[in-house]
Amino acid sequence: DPENAQFLKLREDLVEVRQLTEDLLKYKETQEGGVAEEEEEKVVTPSALEVGMRCEAVYQEKWYPAVISAKTATSYTVVFVGFGNSEEVESDGVRPLVADGESLDPAVLTPGFECSALYSGDGKWYDAVVEEATDLGYRVTFVEYADSEEVPLEYLRSRRRAETELVRGADGSFHIPDHLRLSPADSEAERQRKRRRVKALKHQVKAKELDDERDAKKGNWLAFQNKGAKKK
Repeated sequence: DPENAQFLKLREDLVEVRQLTEDLLKYKETQEGGVAEEEEEKVVTPSALEVGMRCEAVYQEKWYPAVISAKTATSYTVVFVGFGNSEEVESDGVRPLVADGESLDPAVLTPGFECSALYSGDGKWYDAVVEEATDLGYRVTFVEYADSEEVPLEYLRSRRRAETELVRGADGSFHIPDHLRLSPADSEAERQRKRRRVKALKHQVKAKELDDERDAKKGNWLAFQNKGAKKK
């Protein structure tokens, strides 16, 4: 019955639902258009980084130090420090190379200079010795493993002993530095390397403790002798 009140109410509800659906679709189209415009605005164009500058660039989903050799409106061509390969990288895959703290003065980076260097393999700092200056940075040898690597100036800093030394607690246990702790992501070779380094550091701590104990005993004996000599 077209004049039935229940039927009329149902028709009104259907019309309202259709109108709401149309309004929702229009709103979604407007939002999607706005997002697309925002994404276009977010596209980074190379401007701050110039040819010859050091940077970090993505290669196989990891960041590595590099030097910019050419640029276009949307990309850079970089030479990776330590590897020498040249790659074209999109602009969002390149970022400024920032030093961790105060950069070292290149004047002090002569062969034999002791420092800490960032290892590109795991992004952690290790004791190193400068071997020579190179066209793209410096070649260093990592003290713990005798591995040699070319790194940029920003990957070098003053040596921080607290990061590499073990500390024995009051209960006699050793505090292992974070970068030497075993991680589930470590390969078997990496795990073995860390174990060897921890073992070597424990030997160093124990040897120092024996030296300190011997020196203390020697000092006590000398003090006792001096005291006896004064009594005479």
